[in-house]
Amino acid sequence: SVRESNLVAAGEYDSDDGWNVTCVAKRPRLPGSGGGSLATTSTPAAAVQRGYSTSQVFLALTRRFPLVGRYPEIVDALRELERYEIACQGDDHADREFQRCNSEALEYARAAAVVCGLEWSLGEEIGRSGRAGAVALLEKEPYIGKFRAGQIVDLFQTGTCAALTAFRNGDAPISSKGVRRFENEARRSMRHAPEKRALNRVVG
Repeated sequence: SVRESNLVAAGEYDSDDGWNVTCVAKRPRLPGSGGGSLATTSTPAAAVQRGYSTSQVFLALTRRFPLVGRYPEIVDALRELERYEIACQGDDHADREFQRCNSEALEYARAAAVVCGLEWSLGEEIGRSGRAGAVALLEKEPYIGKFRAGQIVDLFQTGTCAALTAFRNGDAPISSKGVRRFENEARRSMRHAPEKRALNRVVG
């Protein structure tokens, strides 16, 4: 079996969240499982009993990401944000002038998958620990940084967040640093997202 100490990690910086994504070279295997993936271990507690840690790498590898979860409205909003980011910036395949992965769109897609697979209640955690407690607990999930966690709580409580409101209104979204993202690194405007998304539907 491959323990966490055998994982090869490399950081990838997401400019809009700051969460340090970790890539791994091999998926660990359960001892005596005949090659079964650790993805069959459904909870961190079960993993600890088997002698593995609950680091972000381990959680990402062992988490289930269902297509349908308990918070479809939040998932839909995060996927809408993903589509706006792609409409404004392009993606790593279509962007010939600036061929880098659209990290903001990728992080929204990952956040949507994580929310689909949440095994605890946002409402109960907010009632018990308040907004700060819910944000802190979300930060323990894979792929979720403090900024993204705050957006998820905003979406749960109000149905929207600052970035989604800005995109829908055609304005530049506010970044995790509290400033408006008028342009991306390729100097493409982040305004007029609805029109750009509509154009994407026409031209493919």
